[in-house]
Amino acid sequence: MHWLSDAWKEIFGVRPKKKLELRFSEKGFKAFAVFMFDRIVFLLGSEWQKVDEDIIRGLVQHLLLSFGRKRAKRKVTKWIELYNSFIKHLSDAQSLKERKPTSKVLEESFNRVNEEYFFGVLDMPKLRWVKSIAQIGCYDFVKDEIRISNLLKDAPDELLDYVMYHELLHKWLKFKLRRDGVALYHSRKFSKAEKKFWNAKEVEKELKLFIRRKLREQKI
Repeated sequence: MHWLSDAWKEIFGVRPKKKLELRFSEKGFKAFAVFMFDRIVFLLGSEWQKVDEDIIRGLVQHLLLSFGRKRAKRKVTKWIELYNSFIKHLSDAQSLKERKPTSKVLEESFNRVNEEYFFGVLDMPKLRWVKSIAQIGCYDFVKDEIRISNLLKDAPDELLDYVMYHELLHKWLKFKLRRDGVALYHSRKFSKAEKKFWNAKEVEKELKLFIRRKLREQKI
């Protein structure tokens, strides 16, 4: 890939000292960089082989910034903007794929929130319980997947729906790229929309108390 060196120079202003390689491995849209003694290898999932090379160039520059942002001369390029645009719309394409059966509780929460706050127009993403205390909820743009902590498995509907609403806002509003190249997920627009959830302030307080109680129970 002759353009790898050009992509590096565009970010850092100089040619790379190590050899750069691009390899495709397992399925999906995974992407990460592996540092070796004499080279840096960009390992991408096989799905990226179907994507335009210009978008992959933006992905590589995105990975370069993930470890070299402080010494980068440029943090936004047309390739990075192209890559971010692709990621924003990837979830829409993923939604068209057939969904595997998932948690009935999460499906019911999605349906309630979708009808109440999104006019019923959102396609259902993948929904999954995960063992996590660090994150109560998370939306994955690449997989179009919402992961919710199993701490909420027996939570009241309004608490689960509040977390579901927050994650669906990410799917609905996407994200914004700042001037320094950092993706902004919780913008002013996002914060304003989050407050539209019914009785949001009180529900958020109840959610925090519920999580604290569940964590105390786990320690006993």
